[in-house]
Amino acid sequence: MTVDTERLAGLFGAASVGVLPALPHLPAFFPDDPEAACEALRFAAREALRVIVAGAGEHLPPGAATQAAGFVMSMQRLDRILEYEPEDLVVTVQAGVTLRALTVLVAPHAQRLGPDAAFGQAATVGGAAAANRCGIARRVRGTWRDAVLGARVAHADGRISRTGSRVVKNVTGFDLAKVYVGSRGRLGLFTELDLRLGSRPVSSATAVTMVARATLHERWLEVHHSPLAPVALVLVEGEFAAPGTTARAALPAQRDHSHLVARFEGHAKAVRWQVQEFQRLLGGEEWLDDKGDELEAALRQGLEPRIGQCSARILCRPTHVAAVLDALRTGANPPAGILALCNAGVLNAHWPVVHSTDGQDLVQRLAAVGARIEFEALPAGVEIASREALDPVAQDLVRQMQTALDPAGLFATGAAPGGAP
Repeated sequence: MTVDTERLAGLFGAASVGVLPALPHLPAFFPDDPEAACEALRFAAREALRVIVAGAGEHLPPGAATQAAGFVMSMQRLDRILEYEPEDLVVTVQAGVTLRALTVLVAPHAQRLGPDAAFGQAATVGGAAAANRCGIARRVRGTWRDAVLGARVAHADGRISRTGSRVVKNVTGFDLAKVYVGSRGRLGLFTELDLRLGSRPVSSATAVTMVARATLHERWLEVHHSPLAPVALVLVEGEFAAPGTTARAALPAQRDHSHLVARFEGHAKAVRWQVQEFQRLLGGEEWLDDKGDELEAALRQGLEPRIGQCSARILCRPTHVAAVLDALRTGANPPAGILALCNAGVLNAHWPVVHSTDGQDLVQRLAAVGARIEFEALPAGVEIASREALDPVAQDLVRQMQTALDPAGLFATGAAPGGAP
């Protein structure tokens, strides 16, 4: 059941009600303080309405647009920087602060946020943390579970709880912040976050090479076993051009070949040696200055789920990447036009759905090569015979947490790990 826009405006003020572009079919409430958000949750509970919680909506799973809900609650107007201590490498922000604004804030102090999530147009800290969106440097820079030290969370009954603290070495009690990160709004909504920052590198460089599919396994292992230490090693399978990417940062497809992109950071001499060693091993070219930075940003954007396409995360050993790609390409009904971005054994695969795809067959083929798949988005036409086969333990844990923290099923956002939205 959808609540009437005029009723929302009468309860919370016309200035706080509008439409979120990512979910234009639902009325949206934009609270400007945490208590207003809590009051909206209490209203939803009284009226038995489901709520989709969001930031700018740029890190919502594509399936969120099809969910039945009363209204959207966007935290975009909770956009204050509450406290910043550059010497401590810690910042406290409200959930609606944009990733871009936070980057601008800390850049003069040669600092940056750990997770390198895609900025999008106006992606927020709260939305990225709730989705645990990480970019291509996840192996080195960590995830949002590493970055979030503490948080304030509004619950389905309208109460706000505090978990964690601004202290980096905090081992007191249960660290529930780690539970809320990646929950996609199923367990509560962030109103405030304490974030750990990192130092910006002195120098960075990007190297790109083309690898024949027949020798992919051997070449991948060469880099894996070399003394190179890339912050990101990304395998791009198929044609790549993220939304908004200019022609110079695109990677055109070539038959039976893949692109291998390595990103290096650190002191200038160390970065220069690593680029030269990478080129000695695999050949290719260095993408200098803004061109390399643009490609890095485009690859981060390319990890986002795409509406109208199947989107999945595949977890495997770094040495099994070539076998996983072979498993995706084969089978009775293989996906068409695979774009696979792989970084240190975590592979994000996207493919357009042009016919019915047997998702369960994919699960079984990947399991045979030691990989596990988590579907982030399943458009119409993709069938999973048994969702429990994807990750029954994770799904059961999520159900138990939802029952404990949201027994009435107020929060509508997201999908269980390993399942469809």
